[in-house]
Amino acid sequence: MKKIILTCLIISSTISKLSADIVTLTTSCEHGNMRACVDLGVEYYNNDKFKNDSLFVKYSKIACDGNHADGCHNVGYAYGKGIGVSKDILTSIEYYSKSCNQGSGLSCFYVAMYHRNKTGKQIHVKKSFDFLTKSCDLNSSKGCGTLGDMYLNGFYVNRNYQKALVYYEQACEMNLGAACNNIAFMYENGYGTKKDYNVAVKYYFSACEKGYKSACSKLGNNIDILKNLTSEKNMSKNEMQKSTVISKAPAYVIELCSTYSKTVFYKYQLRGYSLNDVYDKCIFMYKKGKNITVNTILDSL
Repeated sequence: MKKIILTCLIISSTISKLSADIVTLTTSCEHGNMRACVDLGVEYYNNDKFKNDSLFVKYSKIACDGNHADGCHNVGYAYGKGIGVSKDILTSIEYYSKSCNQGSGLSCFYVAMYHRNKTGKQIHVKKSFDFLTKSCDLNSSKGCGTLGDMYLNGFYVNRNYQKALVYYEQACEMNLGAACNNIAFMYENGYGTKKDYNVAVKYYFSACEKGYKSACSKLGNNIDILKNLTSEKNMSKNEMQKSTVISKAPAYVIELCSTYSKTVFYKYQLRGYSLNDVYDKCIFMYKKGKNITVNTILDSL
């Protein structure tokens, strides 16, 4: 009797130390919920307190065997990185391929990249293109963006700016900042379309919002872009904000002026000027098509 009680206490103690998520997911997984098995594996991978790479692989495999695309993808990831198992690229690709066939666009992308890196054989070029196309069709931004790159640069396909734009637009809509940036570049320079600074600025702004830093720098430092900014009547309402003195400006200009004016004001402790004065001077400079930097704002005061 004592041994039975002791055993029960050990099991109870072990469960109490686990996170509530792990306990719940374990029960659900054991009852055949493959989504729970995927999430349980991820919990063991991400949770520093209970991190266990072997269990990450175990539960991902259970989900994969239950025909869950995310489970197969995660097993492919584990073999590709050597997480909880010995690194094995071919096994990784096998699992990514299975995940791709189950509807994972990201897995299709990784299979495509594997074949793309197998240079020198035409069959791998075709497979790479086919998997990229499937990846994009399954709403992978990376798949669509890479197809755009291929058509823009004529990489393994005939250069086609119009097709590049189509794929970049799909990727941009799926929040790939680099794709938005490339669309802006094409409109700025007239690749596959007429030059249109208004559209270029719109996409540079979109790329910047999505965290593509070079697009933010382009907006802040390129005098040609600043001189050709979209007129107010063509800007969407959510890109506008009331200035304290001077009408309206695009959201990214407001952000730049807010940052730069604070830097100017607090760094140089300007006398006779309020923070709003410095901000309004920055907006005024934008309206005049002048380059906006800390030094140019300072020089204008």
